[in-house]
Amino acid sequence: MTSADQLAGLAALSSGVIKDSRGNSTYVYFSGKTINLTENATYNLSGKEWMPIQSFQGTFDGKNATITGLSIGANDGGSTIVAGLFSYGMSGTIKELKLTDVYIKTTNEAGGVVARTDTGSSVENCSVEGDIISNGNRYSWAGGVVGKNVGTVKNCSFKGSVSGATGPIGGIVGQSYSFSSIIESCTNSGRIEGHAGPFVEYAAGGIVGMSSGTVKDCTNDGVIAGQSPRSGGIVGTLQCKAEKACVTDCGNTGTINAQSNFLGGIVGSTQGTGNVVGKITNCTNSATITGNSDQYNVIPKAGGVLGGLENSSLTVTIDKCANLGAVSAGYSYGDNGRYGVGGIVGANNTNSALTVSESYNTGAITATEATTIAIGAGGLLGSASLSTPNTPTITIQNSYNTGAVSGGTNTGVYAGGIIGYLAAGAQETIANVYSVGTVSGDSGKTGALIGNNKNGSFTNVYYW
Repeated sequence: MTSADQLAGLAALSSGVIKDSRGNSTYVYFSGKTINLTENATYNLSGKEWMPIQSFQGTFDGKNATITGLSIGANDGGSTIVAGLFSYGMSGTIKELKLTDVYIKTTNEAGGVVARTDTGSSVENCSVEGDIISNGNRYSWAGGVVGKNVGTVKNCSFKGSVSGATGPIGGIVGQSYSFSSIIESCTNSGRIEGHAGPFVEYAAGGIVGMSSGTVKDCTNDGVIAGQSPRSGGIVGTLQCKAEKACVTDCGNTGTINAQSNFLGGIVGSTQGTGNVVGKITNCTNSATITGNSDQYNVIPKAGGVLGGLENSSLTVTIDKCANLGAVSAGYSYGDNGRYGVGGIVGANNTNSALTVSESYNTGAITATEATTIAIGAGGLLGSASLSTPNTPTITIQNSYNTGAVSGGTNTGVYAGGIIGYLAAGAQETIANVYSVGTVSGDSGKTGALIGNNKNGSFTNVYYW
């Protein structure tokens, strides 16, 4: 394939634009076929509204070619179609492709390379530079490379911006829906910004907005901003549907500054019920995290690795992770905000079991606003509060904190070197941990280990 016109012809063949002799639409899905671009060539799509390739089932080998100027929805306030170079039903392979100067604006699903993949799909060695905007309903996934993924996305990158108001958004993938889906060795340098919308299910992530599968060996240095309910440097929300829901060997250096209920340097929040485990392993956050509030329903829980566990009864394990960045949060529209801020985890106020092992924090932890509700700022965990019928279970072992912890002045916030606030009914096991970070705050509300000085199950626990 040697020209932009031939690319457009490929889209026409797949979409039923071409008619047979009887006037009926014909569809070509290219199953078992390979489409080759000219090696290192440039295909210019500028000046025309792109009609995406649909239901592609073959192999699309870009051979390191560049497609530039892809535009959907640039006129008349945006499009309503499932938008990308490829749209929906892509169950084949797309590889070795560069997209530059991309502009997509739609009320539907959107992805630079493909809006929605299908079972068996693979997107590999692709890069996208441009702006992706989705402002439709709660199913409007938007990703820099792929909107909704149920296959494998590997060795892909994005630069530019992704924004949305309702569906999950991410620098690489909007939502990785299947527990068998994989995002591997991908990098985002784009700005990810969620805007206030009518639904609260969505999330924003540097790599993926929501993931039920595996995310590994990925890095983000793009800014996470805006008003998404959940914001994460790598994953906005880890949706634990099976044991394979995990984030491994990932790193974030992109600043997170958002009005979100959950903010995490690696994962914003975890969700799930039943006998499933969400795993975050060998990940590091080096960026500053700032949790902002609003006067309605945004009460931030901010953590260097995980913002918090929400509405769930699952097991979350954090192993061999580190936070090096400063973390701060507060609720500034009243004195009843149950927020939390921690070096590893912001809060576990659910019926879930949280285990933190072989992990550490060196960043400064700061609570910024007053509250009358028992909450905390902690070197490893901010708060473990009770809320009927939830009783959190906390295990922290072989971990440490060297970061300064501040509960603020006249805030009522508990501040502790390991845990800020640990509710009396919480089930805890704390072993082989230490803190050397300074702890400051209101009189009677600070503790070298636990801010509210709760007696618990402690073994080999030290401070100095």
